[in-house]
Amino acid sequence: MIRKKSYDEKKLIPKVEPTFSPEVMALTVDRRRKAAATAAAAAPAVPATPARPARRASTTGSSAASPATGAAGAGAAAGAGGAAAAAPAAPPRPAKPGSLAAGAAAAAPEHEAEPEMVVFDPTRTPTLVGGWERMYDDTNKAYYYEHIHEATTQWEVPEVFLTWFADNVVNQSPPEAERRLRAAQSAIDAAAAAAVAAEVAAEQAAVRQFFSILVLFQRV
Repeated sequence: MIRKKSYDEKKLIPKVEPTFSPEVMALTVDRRRKAAATAAAAAPAVPATPARPARRASTTGSSAASPATGAAGAGAAAGAGGAAAAAPAAPPRPAKPGSLAAGAAAAAPEHEAEPEMVVFDPTRTPTLVGGWERMYDDTNKAYYYEHIHEATTQWEVPEVFLTWFADNVVNQSPPEAERRLRAAQSAIDAAAAAAVAAEVAAEQAAVRQFFSILVLFQRV
């Protein structure tokens, strides 16, 4: 063995590093190989891993190889299929109390909601409908109805007022009902104004005729 001196740059302490010749290296490798061969020869032999068994043959193959076994298997399969076909279908499982289906079933009403009752409001009808005129009694603080042609009065609401209220208020939107009420009342007011004007004109004509007759008598 040949030793070679070197110095550490930090501590400046002599440092010896072993150096081997090629002959010594070859001898060392040869010794290691022989030791490994001796150890391998002395070690017990490891048994080989057994081969994995082959898979079983399919039902079709086994039935083809042995007719009796295949027929028996087919009969058993047919019996199992018939039993499965004859068995009734399982009923649907009930919904859990906390599930969505149970909540929807509990929330569903048993009967449909009844339509909201609408109370008749005389102020939302015109004052004249079908020959009946709505009047107000200050003493009883209530409305009564008078027929303008038959000269009859009553406290009960006439049928024509109920029909007008259902067609033009209940079955319409609030804006449309208000528009129809204004239009009907405007037509009634216009007709009343025309009737009053006609009466005034008739009275004025009668007065003029009276004065004309009076003038004729004075001339005679």
